[in-house]
Amino acid sequence: MITGGLIFGMHYSGQGNVTLAALMYAPPLIWLPPGLVLLLPVLFFDWKSGLCLLASIMAFFALHLDFQTRTTTALAKVKAPNTVRVLSWNRGQGKKASLSALKSDLHLDLILLQEARLSNYLHNPDYSEFQDIQSMNDVVILSRTPILELTPIYRTGSKLAHPDGLPWGMRCVVFIAGQRCVIYNLHLPTPRDALESYMRGACLWGVIGLVPYEPWQRKRELHESFWKPYLDFSLSLQKQLLAESDPVILAGDFNTPPMGPIHRQLTKGLQDSHIAAGSGFGFTFPGDTHNPLSLFQPWLRLDRIHFSKHWQALHCSTYDMPAQHLPVIAELQLLPSPHQ
Repeated sequence: MITGGLIFGMHYSGQGNVTLAALMYAPPLIWLPPGLVLLLPVLFFDWKSGLCLLASIMAFFALHLDFQTRTTTALAKVKAPNTVRVLSWNRGQGKKASLSALKSDLHLDLILLQEARLSNYLHNPDYSEFQDIQSMNDVVILSRTPILELTPIYRTGSKLAHPDGLPWGMRCVVFIAGQRCVIYNLHLPTPRDALESYMRGACLWGVIGLVPYEPWQRKRELHESFWKPYLDFSLSLQKQLLAESDPVILAGDFNTPPMGPIHRQLTKGLQDSHIAAGSGFGFTFPGDTHNPLSLFQPWLRLDRIHFSKHWQALHCSTYDMPAQHLPVIAELQLLPSPHQ
């Protein structure tokens, strides 16, 4: 029951409590051992309770970890009509992972990069198939069709995103299958410093600070104030996204798991390509982990591709690469307009 309550809290309150925020980034498999240890004896002595426990474990995989049981087939060499293939990838600490080799096999239409340098792609013959290549801060877009509009995305519509006024992403307009489409490429700042402080014990203030003792409450509020810029940004961008009338693709490195108020606000009215067309867990980070608590595998889905109701997802997958973030690709098909 305690485990269920904490998982519910992560989804509902998330970064609104520093303890829950820390748990959101922990390897999710740490929640499974208690249930697995109890499963066999409970099934033996009380099979009805055992079935309930088994159902809870299955719900944990499906609802908390977004595990998808479908099998994803490889992308076809010939694309279906009115489709676009989008790749999103944080190139920071990419080591020897090659984007050039990857994109040649996938026949991509849009490449959305974070922590990338424009100079690596602009005027590079390896990317000659892309008509337009633009950047803003550390986010880069490579498009097979001309980019009609390009604007930065700040936290609250002003230069308050970073201490030095840098944006958290870009908004682009391109034509896909004759339709004007809006592309958002985001890179929210890493919460690494806050997470490291949580590992040193700061996460406990989410519980200790609930005691009605003012110094402890102020300490909790101080740690939880770290997430306020993220909450402000997600709410501001939500309003902008809901005002869009053209087909929308929202992708990038969100640096937050797909749960909690930040995720909920950012993706209101949008679908998740992994849930719609992916398989397995779809984890993208950390791609080069040595953490035994995650079985030496990625355990967070920080990099995602979302889309508006104008699209249908045909494919979504991640690619194993020698990189900190794994690339995620989605194939989306424009649905017929109701006016057609």
